[in-house]
Amino acid sequence: MELVNPWENLKITLIQNGGFLQNYDDDIHILYVLKGNVDVKFDDKYLTLQKDDFLILNKAVTYEVSFNDAKLFEFELSYKFSMNKADSNFVYVFTGDSVSNSSANDQGVVFRLGQLLQLYVYREYKQNAFVFESYFALIGILEKYYRKKVTSNNDWNIKQKVKELKFYIDNNFEKDIKLADLANKLYLSEPYLSRLFTTEIGMPLTEYLIKKRLDKVTANLINTEVSITDIAFSAGFSSINSFNRVFKKYKSLTPSEFRKKFKQEVTETVSTESDASLDFSELKALFDVAEEELETEFLEVSIQKTVKERTNQYLINLGYAGDLLNGALCQQLPLLKKLGAFTYGRIWGLTSDDILPEEDGKFDFCKVDFIINQILQTNLIPFLELGVKGKGIYATHSSVIDKIPFVMKSNRMTDILERNRALFTHLVNQYGESEVSKWQVEVWRPNVIVLETYEARALAKIELDGKTVDITKEEAYIKYFSYLYETLKKIVPHLTIGGCGISLDIEKDNLKSFLTKWQQRKIRPDFISFSIFPMDELKNEFQNQKLQTPISPDPHYMLNKIKDIEKLCRQFSPELPLYITEFNVTILNRDIINDTAFKGAYIIKNCLEISSFCQVIGYWLFSDVTALAFDTRRYELFGGSGIVSKSGLPKIGYHAFDFLHRLGNQSLYMSDELAVTRTSQTEFQILALSYSHLNATYYYNSDTIFNRKNAYGIFSNKPEKTQKIILKNLAQEAGKLRICSYQIGKSSGNLLEEIRQATDKDELDLELFQYLEHRCMPKLKVTEIAFFKHEAKIELNLSPYDLIFLSIKVLEK
Repeated sequence: MELVNPWENLKITLIQNGGFLQNYDDDIHILYVLKGNVDVKFDDKYLTLQKDDFLILNKAVTYEVSFNDAKLFEFELSYKFSMNKADSNFVYVFTGDSVSNSSANDQGVVFRLGQLLQLYVYREYKQNAFVFESYFALIGILEKYYRKKVTSNNDWNIKQKVKELKFYIDNNFEKDIKLADLANKLYLSEPYLSRLFTTEIGMPLTEYLIKKRLDKVTANLINTEVSITDIAFSAGFSSINSFNRVFKKYKSLTPSEFRKKFKQEVTETVSTESDASLDFSELKALFDVAEEELETEFLEVSIQKTVKERTNQYLINLGYAGDLLNGALCQQLPLLKKLGAFTYGRIWGLTSDDILPEEDGKFDFCKVDFIINQILQTNLIPFLELGVKGKGIYATHSSVIDKIPFVMKSNRMTDILERNRALFTHLVNQYGESEVSKWQVEVWRPNVIVLETYEARALAKIELDGKTVDITKEEAYIKYFSYLYETLKKIVPHLTIGGCGISLDIEKDNLKSFLTKWQQRKIRPDFISFSIFPMDELKNEFQNQKLQTPISPDPHYMLNKIKDIEKLCRQFSPELPLYITEFNVTILNRDIINDTAFKGAYIIKNCLEISSFCQVIGYWLFSDVTALAFDTRRYELFGGSGIVSKSGLPKIGYHAFDFLHRLGNQSLYMSDELAVTRTSQTEFQILALSYSHLNATYYYNSDTIFNRKNAYGIFSNKPEKTQKIILKNLAQEAGKLRICSYQIGKSSGNLLEEIRQATDKDELDLELFQYLEHRCMPKLKVTEIAFFKHEAKIELNLSPYDLIFLSIKVLEK
């Protein structure tokens, strides 16, 4: 490399429109997104690149890109690698991206690409030394982490590694590659290797090799003035006569005829802008905005403004009713009582015959009383889901590791009503009508997919009015609900009864029709309830439908879905309360995402966003102990969705709800990553977070097993940020604020990382448990700051996944 003009060795091209990209040289080619979303299709893969994502382009592979309102750049870095000993059997190539195979090293690549682009945009300042510094730093990162040695290896398992052979050919087609040589090295016959390659790739190996060579030839014939002889030899053809013969066979023209015909024609390719014609004013503006974002302005929040009271309540799913007979779960309930963040404790399956047994027309309420007492002693209001749902521990979205079926002794509606009548009559006698009137009842509409997963489809068949009906159907469920509603209201007139736990990820299509029929009836629900597990729906779409144009996963998916539902519900009943009785990232209890620091930011972000639309927000679920099975005996963390681990150690979700609970009841400012509230004119609260969304690895990659060592590869890269706030119009002109700061995140306090730092073991002994009890807590810092002119400035530094809660009090003079 000649160290005079760095831009002779580095080319940056702005991709203007969607189309196709392909390269045949030995340079390093990288796509980088500065703004917007870009969909990329190549081979059998789909990627969605978002802001600050990159993709290293492989040689001889065709990439189809599509986007709207994005800024996409191709970087071409000159690169030559000289080996000490000639070896025709391998070559070094660069491969990787920040989406499907993301790692901590991606941040270094993104930083250097952004730096080089900014230096390029402002290159009139001739900062050549900085260009060289960034260029070599980028090359160093790429060589260390993204360079791969491609070889024709006789240790390959051929049936599994044909695609690696294809990759080797893609990067070595200019060499003298012969089918016989490859077959000998792999100890296979030529016909067998050819058949195997044809089966996996779709064409014989020799034909594939010719195609790659001709692709390079045609590109050079159209885009260069190099002689036809030199083009033929550079593409791997050993004889000009054989080259002419092959070219004529596949292209129906001689090379010279082809060049003459197509030289001036514009073929379908990606539209780019060259350096000479490119107007960088818009790009400079983008960088100016980026600089301003780094120098974040203070957010001004007036303490004296009139505010709206925060009224939404939180619900915690305790589990299947029988789980509360489990001593291990009962021992953890004091943690929930101490937390004090939840108004309701939700259970289901209370009317199952294994919980409420019947003998000769008499019911045994011993288990029921024990279960309800556990909820009440935790200072929670019982939220009872009535229906035929059993318990399942999901291994995947379509199978369960373990299950407890709902036991229905009779499917006659008269018997079902008698069972519920007896239950609520007993509850009123036991706890008093005024107490039971505070409770909530949700009548579940059975879901076909759930019942089939439990192998309990027959539970939805009810004998009603002399007919057997399926209460998964709209009309039958509405009648079923009406009978239950009338029966329970006669016993507890002020009992709140709603339904029906509609799963937004699998029951969204006919929602309008269902609500229309329901609202036309005399008996209507007191509230309407939904469950939502956003990533399950998106992941199923990505994996099962093989979307031709991948949709970029929406970080505001839950908010947008709830807004649509709320709008739809208002068409039928403007005052109908909306409940989310189950929400989480995923319904799975074997997903590492549940244990990462991401979970805390996810909970707070979504609760803040949907708080103005939902009266009740219910989290799924309390403890990992309810999801134990044979596969979790050795593990303290196994991807359970609880806010405490199986041994009762608080996870970051526990502290997330604690922070939400500590917010004042008067909202001064609210966004998805910041809340400012007050409890009085001298006491304020600030809750801030740094949310980093899941990247496409989580949706596309169904093969990689993510564990506590590589879990953060499924999240988008996000830099540290500073949140600046000015509290204005303080009652005193000057004075001091006492600030208690509680901070938790990936770097400290989250159970997954604390376990990883403390031990390589999966099980915890008593000493480790006691150590982690003290470590898995928010970091507390108490400070005092001065304020003047009725204003106080506060700055918060947040790393990705951090949660910070501030309790602020004006000190008396």
